[in-house]
Amino acid sequence: MFSKRFIHKIAFIFIFIFVFCFITNNMYSMETIEEIQEGNRFFEQGNYKKALIHFLQAKQQNPNSAKALIGFGKASLALGSISDAKSSFEKCLKLEPNDPEAIAGLGRVLVQENKFNESRNFLETALKTKNNNPIIHLALAETFQAMGKPELAIHKLETLSKKMELDYNLQERLAYLYLSINQFEKVNAIAETLINKNPDRYQGFLLKGKYFTYLCYDSDPSSKESQNYYLRGITSFDNALTLSPDNLEINHWKAKLYIWKGREEKKEAVSLLKQILKADSLNKNAMLSLATILTEQNALSSEDTQLAINLWKNALNLLDTDEIIRFGAENFAIKHLPEESPLRKSLGKYRIERHRAEVNSLYYESSLFHLWRAKDLSPHSPDTEALLELHYSKASDSPNYINTLLRLLKEDPSNYKIQNRLEKEVLTAKKSLEYKEAYLFPEGPGLGFLNPSTSPKVLILDFKPNSGIQSLISSGHLLQSAIKSVLSHTNGIRMASHEEEKSLRDLLESRNKTSWNPYHSSIYFDLNETSLYPSDIRFIIFGKLNEDENSIQVEFQSYDRLTGKYSESIKIRGKGRGSLSYITSSFAEKFKNLYPIEGQILKIKNNGVVVNLGKNNGLNSNSVVEFYRGKKSLGPSKILELGEYISIVQPELRDWEREFATGEKARVKKP
Repeated sequence: MFSKRFIHKIAFIFIFIFVFCFITNNMYSMETIEEIQEGNRFFEQGNYKKALIHFLQAKQQNPNSAKALIGFGKASLALGSISDAKSSFEKCLKLEPNDPEAIAGLGRVLVQENKFNESRNFLETALKTKNNNPIIHLALAETFQAMGKPELAIHKLETLSKKMELDYNLQERLAYLYLSINQFEKVNAIAETLINKNPDRYQGFLLKGKYFTYLCYDSDPSSKESQNYYLRGITSFDNALTLSPDNLEINHWKAKLYIWKGREEKKEAVSLLKQILKADSLNKNAMLSLATILTEQNALSSEDTQLAINLWKNALNLLDTDEIIRFGAENFAIKHLPEESPLRKSLGKYRIERHRAEVNSLYYESSLFHLWRAKDLSPHSPDTEALLELHYSKASDSPNYINTLLRLLKEDPSNYKIQNRLEKEVLTAKKSLEYKEAYLFPEGPGLGFLNPSTSPKVLILDFKPNSGIQSLISSGHLLQSAIKSVLSHTNGIRMASHEEEKSLRDLLESRNKTSWNPYHSSIYFDLNETSLYPSDIRFIIFGKLNEDENSIQVEFQSYDRLTGKYSESIKIRGKGRGSLSYITSSFAEKFKNLYPIEGQILKIKNNGVVVNLGKNNGLNSNSVVEFYRGKKSLGPSKILELGEYISIVQPELRDWEREFATGEKARVKKP
């Protein structure tokens, strides 16, 4: 038998171990709870990076903590780490199969994986056992919105509101759904309800501020009404910041309203955006907003130049497949960086590689978008010049081909292959109709070209984003620039010059016209203001842009100022990495089908007349050129000699030698 003393010792040891384990476990539990609380606080502020750190710490302390797993999953999802979010939510569901937050989180992951129907079925199945759970209803509404069905999401929530009172988060989601379809008064009503019921929560004031921001966006910026919206919006955001001082989302929306106001207030926006990025260097919204503002400026300090470089680099790393963001980074590099800078060189190299990958495939037309972009980014790169030489040769663009060969020969004077190609092309050019008629002429060591085109002039306006106030502020203008670049290289189409477009932008901005949008620094179509446009612009292209993470959709029309008629609306959709090149080349093809083939008589000769229409305009030897004086037809003519840019044609009208004069209008009917 054991002595009493021995038994007391053993009992004491067991009690000590039990107490030690209890205290240690409780200590770790308290630390885990504190980490989760800190994670939730930063998540609420929109600082997902710091939130993730705390949730990760909590998860390491207690791998089976459902709250730590859910927090880690939510923060990972917000930062774009889909696989981490998915594994975290799935592990939580193994521990707690009916946890509504884990169910909702996994539904959101499926949406990010573009598995919309799978997400819908998963969440609707979960609701059969948890019929009135607001967290799952909220995730289902978000799924419908991601599917492009905001009206269905609204219908579901409105139907649910008749069965039960919607909780705070569901009311907030319903308000944002109304905001997405521009039902602003319903947004305001919900914001008022949220503020009255919970004046100590910031979300109602934030929603109110967004409501006024959208009203500013949709109103005449010079009106007293819009100025009132602006002041009330700033007040709403300030009220929200009083309740949540470090909230990044509130500060970003306040910055957006400053951007809309423009001028001096843009400096306030820059300051706020820098504060946001100091707290969260990978905040995508602030990153894109600030990068765009810096790019728009005419001159940057060395400090701001380096900041913009870092912002665009980070944006490209985070959103590598977003073609409009890449185009924005390229615009920054072209405007603010020398050709030899690392960022500009890498962007140019990317375009060269994309052109090479597509030029000999079915995507030849799309490949030209990359070639023109490489020319803008790296005009003196040997790779760019070699590719341009091949293209100009294939396209029978004699002036550009000869001048490119001359540049290559200057870099390599002993290259006999280039010398031979140059001599052959010069001989060919001298036999051309353009050379005979002095539109192609010797100029220095190369050839000069006087473009005789009088085709109808085209102006393309910025595309209006469907989603309103975006973080990539200039997305509609960037798309306009990309399409304009391709149209300007499209045979037969004559675009308004850069100077004409800039003068028009400056005029509309200075007069605060309704077609000028200060937030996007963009011009949208307004028929009442077209009288301010240069008189020789005939066609105005305008439209809408709808962009998500995987695709770009453009819907456009053209307005003919001569006839007062609109073309039919045309939609183009591009997906993935090649979306922008596909859209621009398809756009050029579809617009050219709408574009008339028109010119005029340049010269009267003994055997016919010279017109400024040729192969470049789509003519062939069987084309029929018809002449007009006003609306009266002067009859058709047959082509005697067909050039690239001009042709000699013989009218069928009797006594045409006395009847016709230079400047008579010429037109070719399309087959």
